[in-house]
Amino acid sequence: MTAPDMSTAASGLPRSRPPGSRLRAAWLALLLLTAACVLIPLDPVQPSAGLDPSWVLAMNEAVARGLGFGRDLILTFGPFASVFTRAYHPATDTSMLVASACLALGLWVGIARLTAGRATAWPLAFALVLSFALPSRDVLMFAIPLIAALVVLDPRDDGARDGGPSAFVLVLLFAPLGLLPLSKGSLIVPCAVAALLSMVRLALDRRYARALVVPGSIMVAALVAWLLSGQSLGNLGPYLAGLGPVTSGYTEAMALDGPGDEIAAFLAAAAVVLAGLPMPRAPGRSGSRLLAMLALGAFLFVAFKSAFVRHDAHALIGSQALLLAALLCGVLLGARRALLGFVAAAAAFAFIEARYVDDVAQAAVRHAAAVYRTSWDGLVARTVGPQGPAQAFDAAMAVLRAEARLPVMTGTADVYSFDQAHLIASGNAWSPRPVLQSYVAYTPSLIARNREHLLGARAPDNVVFRIEPIDGRLPALEDGASWPVLLRDYEPVALSPDTVLLRRRPVRSAPADAAPPARGESGFGERIAVPAGDGPVFVRLDIRPTRLGMLLGLLYKPSRLELELALENGSTVRHRIVSGMASSGFVLSPHVAATADFAALWGDAEHLPGRRVLAMTVRTAGWTDRGWVQRFGVAFEPIVPTASPGALALLAPDREVPTAPGVATRSAPRCDASLDVLNGRPQPKADLTTRALVSIGGWGSPSGADGTVAQAVLAVLEDSEGGRRFFATRTVERPDVAAHFGRPALARSGFVAAFDVGALPGRYRVGIAFRDADGGLSVCPMFGPAIVVSGR
Repeated sequence: MTAPDMSTAASGLPRSRPPGSRLRAAWLALLLLTAACVLIPLDPVQPSAGLDPSWVLAMNEAVARGLGFGRDLILTFGPFASVFTRAYHPATDTSMLVASACLALGLWVGIARLTAGRATAWPLAFALVLSFALPSRDVLMFAIPLIAALVVLDPRDDGARDGGPSAFVLVLLFAPLGLLPLSKGSLIVPCAVAALLSMVRLALDRRYARALVVPGSIMVAALVAWLLSGQSLGNLGPYLAGLGPVTSGYTEAMALDGPGDEIAAFLAAAAVVLAGLPMPRAPGRSGSRLLAMLALGAFLFVAFKSAFVRHDAHALIGSQALLLAALLCGVLLGARRALLGFVAAAAAFAFIEARYVDDVAQAAVRHAAAVYRTSWDGLVARTVGPQGPAQAFDAAMAVLRAEARLPVMTGTADVYSFDQAHLIASGNAWSPRPVLQSYVAYTPSLIARNREHLLGARAPDNVVFRIEPIDGRLPALEDGASWPVLLRDYEPVALSPDTVLLRRRPVRSAPADAAPPARGESGFGERIAVPAGDGPVFVRLDIRPTRLGMLLGLLYKPSRLELELALENGSTVRHRIVSGMASSGFVLSPHVAATADFAALWGDAEHLPGRRVLAMTVRTAGWTDRGWVQRFGVAFEPIVPTASPGALALLAPDREVPTAPGVATRSAPRCDASLDVLNGRPQPKADLTTRALVSIGGWGSPSGADGTVAQAVLAVLEDSEGGRRFFATRTVERPDVAAHFGRPALARSGFVAAFDVGALPGRYRVGIAFRDADGGLSVCPMFGPAIVVSGR
């Protein structure tokens, strides 16, 4: 047998020997530099606003405030989340840098050990792929356990393997696997697969002591890191247990459909790549080749799920994973035998990347340059620069604080559905619910934890509430089981177009006596009548997957569920629903579409006119509905919100404008206007009835052709004797009107108003008036329908 050009030092690390030793050493040095630049956030991400930036900041802030992961917080990420997110926080920066350096070292040792005795240029190839083609953080994290396993599973014979990796090398390879699940919890799956396959191989080789080094390294590293992050040892078990519902519910709840040809390209290329690892004819190392196939197959399967369950730009995870898998096959098999697989992977990579990246080649060059440049800039800023990451963090938080426009409230505060960034930056005492962003509470157990939090002693004193559904979900679905608690134990104290501030009542209300749930059964496509009532109606839909559905969820994703609602105003709306959220319950009627609608639940039915749900229909959307049990349970129950005296003032904020003596009131010489909605009814043709509330919306201009915008628009109620009452309105943007007339100024021609006329019973025609330059009022012709006020 020909001796390899590499030998192993006593420590087990590769030691170069001529020929090519100097060149290999140079490539290994470049690889180490690249791994460090790619994985160590010397130039970290700073806080910003938005859905993802909010949980990124929240994870670091949770560590800073000593919150217990698994006890106080349940999410995909752990106390080392910054290792994955690259996000700076003064409390986590040091641990982020040290942990990231450990990952970089482990990755470098793995590639160095795997390429030992093979072509000199392999370390250079890995450095190029890392810098040019792997911007995905997911793929980098998946690669670390895969490469560690392949070092153990290397199918070369024992002579070429130099006896396999030593215990010291195994520690360097597998200790990082203890850190990864503390960064992103779902990484526990590839780490567990890598550890298991490695232990099997070492046990088959009768290296039992080394087999125990693998799990020992992982567990010791995890325990030490967990304790050093400030977490209690007692929280580790709940943290790991909490990963179960978060990861298992992700597939259905977060799925998005995408182009099927991208999936086909990935699967075809993956098959070609894996086909290069056939079972060898000679005995001895046959098990290693099979286990290496399993390791690469598991890596590609995890990448497939990560890329195509939520099929948007996540597809780039799949394309980049293919490229890395093909490169690793080239190391294991030799460049010639793996050439076809690499060509297939490169073709799929280019095909998928081109869908999401403009000019793939230029983007790769820019990414490679940024890898080294940003790391250098970050190093300079941290050491000798005047503006380090701490100063940049303070500046970013100041920007968020100015954007938030939130008052500093007495007591603790939480935010629904997301936007923790603004709340944290505002200086309020953040007290999060366990699943801190509502769209992630998608299984019954996660939803129950959030609801129990509101019922417990740590419930926030204040809630910043916004309707912010994702992916076309029914708005009332997200944390929907908590809404009855909010309606009972909190009351609205401030309302803006996109935010309602809730304050917890000093004395928690006793649950109101309610009728028992009305239970029944239905099926997909069947129209289900919704019980009528003055107050909100809560519903539970017990929709369960079949065995086929569970298999689809495991291998890919199940078909989507949708809920179609027929509203009292004659319109029909359709939203996506999630089975776990639907089974926990949500407010079905009235249909809540915006934040102000949620605040209106403290009023009565007329505060959401026309929004009562008359009937609903559950449907499936996908290639099969056989993933769901065809019959499901339905349970309706009424909700009785606790009365809130201040709610009416928030819901009807617009006041009557008295006309002073001598103010001219005249007919408008010209009026271009539209009453788009009256008490929730779009352009009604018949009279409407209300007890007290009148709400209108539309647009108006003294002359649309000239692009004239009135100084002010007032709502007008005209009684049967011609008497008129005027009410203030609020301006809203109407770009559609501006586009129609070709006059940009008319974007400010929209108006809305809501006012209380419960003390003024009668029949009124509805119109608008313009405030003129002389202070007079020009009244437009009344619109067709009238509104009849019955009074309180």
